[in-house]
Amino acid sequence: MACSEHEILLHQPMEPFRPDIDPGPGAVYTNFSATRIQDTIRSNLHQINAASGVNNHMGSKFTANREKVEEALEAIRQDGLFFIDSLTTPRSVAYKIAKKLHMSAGHRNVFLDCRPTSGATVREMKRLVAVATRWGKAIGIGHPFATTLQGIKQFLSAYPGLCAQIEFVSVSRLITGAKQLRKDHEK
Repeated sequence: MACSEHEILLHQPMEPFRPDIDPGPGAVYTNFSATRIQDTIRSNLHQINAASGVNNHMGSKFTANREKVEEALEAIRQDGLFFIDSLTTPRSVAYKIAKKLHMSAGHRNVFLDCRPTSGATVREMKRLVAVATRWGKAIGIGHPFATTLQGIKQFLSAYPGLCAQIEFVSVSRLITGAKQLRKDHEK
C-alpha cells in the first residue's frame, strides 16, 4: 500500500472517558507505565511497518492527561513520525504537547463519518471544504468504511466546483507545508 503513494497512519487506540467502551486491542491507558505505553505503541507500529504517522482512536481520557500524552508522543517522536490529534475531546492536550516536543503535528477539523452513512459523509466533506477555504487548510478524518468511501465519491462527482477550489493532499504534506509557511513568514 505504501508503494502506491498512499499514506499509512497507525490509528492508535487510547483510553476513552467511558470505561464501558473498549477502544480495542493494542490500546494504551492512563494507568500504564511510560515503558508500557511506549512498548505498546512501538509494537503496534511494528505490525504496520510502513506508518508515517499516528493519530488517536478514541482517547478522550488519555489525550486529556498531559503526562501520559507526553510519554506516548515520545515513542512516536523517537521514530521520526508525525502525530494527528483526532480531538475526541476539547480537553485534549496532545497537539500542544506534540508541538512543544517539536514534532510535525496537526489536528482534526472534521470527522467525515461520525454517522456511518454516505449522506453524512457528503455533508461533512462540504464542511471540510468550507474550513479549508476559510483557513487555508483542513484535516478530515475518516475510517475505512464502505459508506465513507461511497460518500467521498458522491461528493467528488456532485460538487466539482467546490473540489476545484481546493487541493486534496496527504496529511504529512499538509502539516509539512504549514511548517514551511511559518518558516517563510519568519524571514
